[in-house]
Amino acid sequence: MASLSEPFRVESKLVHEEHVAILHYLAELDRGLDRLGEITGDTLDAKLYEEIHHYGRLLATAMPEHFRREEQTVLDTVSQVSPELAEFAREMKTQHDQLRARLDLFCHTLEQMQLAESPAESAPELQRLGKNFTRELGRHVALEESELSGFL
Repeated sequence: MASLSEPFRVESKLVHEEHVAILHYLAELDRGLDRLGEITGDTLDAKLYEEIHHYGRLLATAMPEHFRREEQTVLDTVSQVSPELAEFAREMKTQHDQLRARLDLFCHTLEQMQLAESPAESAPELQRLGKNFTRELGRHVALEESELSGFL
């Protein structure tokens, strides 16, 4: 079966390892976003901003390649196994597009926050966008790991 070929196993193992790294990035970003709620006044703690920015950029850099690899290797292969997996693969690809858009909006808002006269005013919106994104991406990864456990 093509889905169990050595190249597939190598790629699917890499996808799983990327999931582990993504979950770590999300946890770190989430911690920074929690602390963002503590901002008061017109100043933004540079270290906190840098931490949030660092993990946001890591995700923004890693996610497009991860999604591409996952779609072209794991999802395209498992979609040939059954109609149910084909539907699952289509849904995951749709979610990838939605997650990319949410991540782009979060990163744009993060950049705008640094330029704002009063970062505390922008903090709640950035926190809301970021927390929604981390929650959605976390659920997405967990669903893939669960549904594709025999392949990853």
